[in-house]
Amino acid sequence: MLLKKNFDPVYRAIDDVDELALKVATIAYDKARKYVPVDTGRLKASILKTSKPNANGSRKHFVYTNQVYAKYVEYGSSTNKPRFYMKKAALDAEVAMIVGLTDIKRRLG
Repeated sequence: MLLKKNFDPVYRAIDDVDELALKVATIAYDKARKYVPVDTGRLKASILKTSKPNANGSRKHFVYTNQVYAKYVEYGSSTNKPRFYMKKAALDAEVAMIVGLTDIKRRLG
């Protein structure tokens, strides 16, 4: 049992990373809904967050929209400037991820 006890901090860190992944996805989702330009509200309503299990027991989190025209809002078109609402959301989420991973690494020593 000594071996398991020595790995307890590692197991906790793995759980912390899983929790952090969900937190980061939630931040990306919230920020995307905040940054998306609203005309009819259809694009904002279509921004979704889902999770799927990995083979190793952890989960993958996705933030996306299923609207075909979303790419033209994000990247622009010949008549509209790019709005980069998903990119801005991803950058905000990245900051939270870096801070969270730094904290987990610090606790591991």
